[in-house]
Amino acid sequence: MTTKRTRKLPEPPEIALTPLAVVTDKNQLTLAEGILTNFPGVDCFEVTVEDGRMVLTPFEDTTIEGVWAIIDALGITEEDVADAVKWARGRWMW
Repeated sequence: MTTKRTRKLPEPPEIALTPLAVVTDKNQLTLAEGILTNFPGVDCFEVTVEDGRMVLTPFEDTTIEGVWAIIDALGITEEDVADAVKWARGRWMW
């Protein structure tokens, strides 16, 4: 009679289930339920790409000083704005 060997299988690795975000057919990003509960009062996020990852950062600076800071950080000058307005006005056919 043969003796049946039983061997202990290794424990499966723990898998951390992360909530997913889904891109809809209209290119809208739907976040998993419960994610936004970590960001009370935030309804706008700045989106950047870092090392092949999309990073969402709460954006709450809606003061005019904040807007000017962003414009300054982007290197946009008054001349750029004037050129853009001139270009846009030339595109309209009244």
